[in-house]
Amino acid sequence: MNLISLRICNDAPTSLERRAAARKASVTALVLAIFVLPVYAQSYRVIHSFQGSDGCFPMAGVTIDAAGNLYGTTGECGAGGYGTAFKMALRDSGRTFATIYVFGIQRGDGGYPYTQLTRGTHGWLYGTTAFGGSGGWGTVFRLRPSASEAGSWSEDILYNFTGGNDGSCPYAPVIFDQTGNLYSTTIWGAPDHAPQPRGCEDGHGTQAGGPVVLDVARRA
Repeated sequence: MNLISLRICNDAPTSLERRAAARKASVTALVLAIFVLPVYAQSYRVIHSFQGSDGCFPMAGVTIDAAGNLYGTTGECGAGGYGTAFKMALRDSGRTFATIYVFGIQRGDGGYPYTQLTRGTHGWLYGTTAFGGSGGWGTVFRLRPSASEAGSWSEDILYNFTGGNDGSCPYAPVIFDQTGNLYSTTIWGAPDHAPQPRGCEDGHGTQAGGPVVLDVARRA
């Protein structure tokens, strides 16, 4: 296992395009849902069903803010094919769904955000993408809200993994320490040869299942 410290730090790799194309057949009729199950109650209610155009594979769960709004990611699909971030706003009439960011639209963006979002002190959202970025090995990102509540959020790439000694393919969420530094892990360690442009889907690394510990010195 490698223990390293990284500094923060964009072409979208062809691995994203191939992986998205391979997934299309399996998600054509896919419907997944966000649900609510009241404590001690024997009831179940779907509050949003994903149709593919608004994302699919919401595997990470949701994050809640002090106002009761929910935030989450879909690992794939959406307009870019590489996943989305969404918000379920709490209203008097119920919850309203909005896609706040679409991954893979911008060149060099990350793709496949399979992990839960983490809220920073300013209400910004932080997370990782398992693929994409400048080398195709994944990213650490931050989402900032727009001035308009209904507008799309803006993304900052905090780090692009290189597939070298910094590891690759971060499938884990990030956490903060008391001074605002971010920590997470990658599923692949340092490769035993030069990084390949194919990226994470080929599984290069000397330690399968042996994560690199990531320390991104970035304030919230």
